[in-house]
Amino acid sequence: MIAELSRTYSESRPGYRLVGIVPLSMPIRIYKLRVLRMIKSPVPIGSEYVIRAISVGFDTAATISEFLGLEEAIVSDYLADEILAGNIHVSSDSSLKLTESGKSKLVTLRKIVLETSEVEVQIDQVTREPVFFVDLYNDAEGIFSEIDSVVDSAQDIIQADPIRMKRPTRSDFDLGRLNKVYGTEDVKFVEVKGLAPKKFVEKFKLTWLLVFEEFGTKKKLQEIVIDNGLSQLHLNYVNQPNFLSSLGVVISEEQEATDLFMVAEDFEFPTEVLETLLSIRREIPKIEAQDLPASPSPANIKVEPPGVGKFLLEKSSPSMISVFDHRILREEALLFAAKRLFIVSPWVTWTVVNRDFGTKIENLLRRGVEVTLVYGYEDGKGDDPRSIDLLEKLRSKGLILMRHKNTHAKIMIVDNCVIFTSFNWLSFRGDPSRTYRMEEGLEFRSQVFSDFLALSLENKIKDEQI
Repeated sequence: MIAELSRTYSESRPGYRLVGIVPLSMPIRIYKLRVLRMIKSPVPIGSEYVIRAISVGFDTAATISEFLGLEEAIVSDYLADEILAGNIHVSSDSSLKLTESGKSKLVTLRKIVLETSEVEVQIDQVTREPVFFVDLYNDAEGIFSEIDSVVDSAQDIIQADPIRMKRPTRSDFDLGRLNKVYGTEDVKFVEVKGLAPKKFVEKFKLTWLLVFEEFGTKKKLQEIVIDNGLSQLHLNYVNQPNFLSSLGVVISEEQEATDLFMVAEDFEFPTEVLETLLSIRREIPKIEAQDLPASPSPANIKVEPPGVGKFLLEKSSPSMISVFDHRILREEALLFAAKRLFIVSPWVTWTVVNRDFGTKIENLLRRGVEVTLVYGYEDGKGDDPRSIDLLEKLRSKGLILMRHKNTHAKIMIVDNCVIFTSFNWLSFRGDPSRTYRMEEGLEFRSQVFSDFLALSLENKIKDEQI
């Protein structure tokens, strides 16, 4: 489990390294609430046929009975139910007509009932928010039975401190939040009438506390993983001042070494490789703590941002890039490129190439990174003049800007990393909160290949630019 978490989240915070993974039990209380719920349920088939028959002009029990091929007594029972429900009106001449309620029911063919019932609701004792988890445990011993290969005993599983509050009342349960977690399209909470007399049940949820450390400053940042995903609800809680010390969590070299060995064992590295990795990790704090050499001109000292150089690393095999990975890679390229950034993309729009983008390009140029941007598709109607103007002004700072006569290529080369993709680097934001669209890419990490491709593209585009 530790190895899987490390692989998944080790690079989730640019500029930080993952230094600790700690099992954390989250207290959950289960209350029984008396609630009024609005339930939509399918209309009985007989009632549906009766309503449909009236809607097309059959207006007596006899004609409906003949039309449906049912006994008149059965049809009369269905009619009586719908008359009582207010869906059918009997006129003075005894003819049957649908009321407005009946017409509405004809559209949805669902009946709505109000039901008072008791439901169990889980409340996270840290966030005080309603939650729903399938796998809950009675105590740390129960959690230990699942992860006994990760810790030595149940005492090693740290318990989150709950917010201490008196027994809640019905006003403490927000209908909107309850419906978000427990409601469905057909079942909605309308009113919380109160808590059942029975005392709450205390359970615990297994979560994982991830501890990150910022390169250089050693500033800590925490995240919580619940059910294979990062929890946004717990961010403020786990990043309170002195949070780690309040729980008695100390991330030592030994802890880092243990995590490293557990991750490395998953890949079946030889012992000598593990020892080398551990010795490198132990040297990192010493290197980070070193003072800059004295200089008569401090302003001339070149200080690289944390993370610069990550795209210089090479890999023996290519890897797939999914749609939302592109946005992260583009952002990291703008921050961490060490020697070059070369982007080819058909269109340029303000959703991507804006003031923030320009500032990051200017920072790269100031650090001596060679930046080449190539764009241009047919008559350029898809380009934003504001973006073009911004890039033109950056020419004076050293930006190499080329307008191709007609390209549909989408390529990014950052240091030794090459990405071929369908993703429009200079016009598509790739925001995960917006409508999903499939964009796939392939990443290569090779200095020889990236140098060759950059030179080939530069020569080709020089011959084809406008």
